[in-house]
Amino acid sequence: MKFLINKIKKTRLYRYLITVIRIPFIFIRLRGHIKQDGWLSVNKDGKFVPWISYPAADFLDNLDTSKLKIFEYGSGSSTFWWSEKALSITSVEMDKDWYEYMLSILPLNAELHLCENGFDYPFVIEEFKHNFDIIVVDGAERYKSAKAAINKLVDNGIIILDNADWYPNTAKMLRTEGFKQIDFYGFSPMNSFPECTSFFIQDLEIFSKRQKQNKSVIGGNIIKGGTLDDKDY
Repeated sequence: MKFLINKIKKTRLYRYLITVIRIPFIFIRLRGHIKQDGWLSVNKDGKFVPWISYPAADFLDNLDTSKLKIFEYGSGSSTFWWSEKALSITSVEMDKDWYEYMLSILPLNAELHLCENGFDYPFVIEEFKHNFDIIVVDGAERYKSAKAAINKLVDNGIIILDNADWYPNTAKMLRTEGFKQIDFYGFSPMNSFPECTSFFIQDLEIFSKRQKQNKSVIGGNIIKGGTLDDKDY
């Protein structure tokens, strides 16, 4: 019987059936892929999640960003997510209705600015005297916003360009300016298609802020018969 079960597990049909069952379970049940709190994306536990690719968010989750100052073009669930992870989060929004909605529920360590003028929108970041550790380009006017972000980024900081697959010229411009591009491909909350969220860095110093604990993979297999400290190779 055991032999027969093992033989079935090696068949293409078994792989197909398991895939059909597990993928919706991981996305819907374990991640809460389509859950919302009002207009904002949340995970299965009701906690806000950023609208970037899951691999990018998972990677950021394993960095210690508690002392960092974040700036983002475009506000939303990511604003709340960053507010729990970072020292401060500053956002600029072009849509007045969305701005007013966000302003009414904004976290204490978050700051939100309205700029309805598309010409001025990318340059709101220049109004701040200090630079930022991480700048997220996920709103309107992404090329100009990314260009303006360069001079407001601390040494060893990160520019995050969401939907980098849609904005190849913006990604190329940042590479030309000396940034190295690290791509995180995968699905993002609410969407039925994968995307690319890219990190642009000048060196790897920012990644030394990695947290000590190893984060488990959502929906991943668990190795039985030992701990990570026991012959972890």
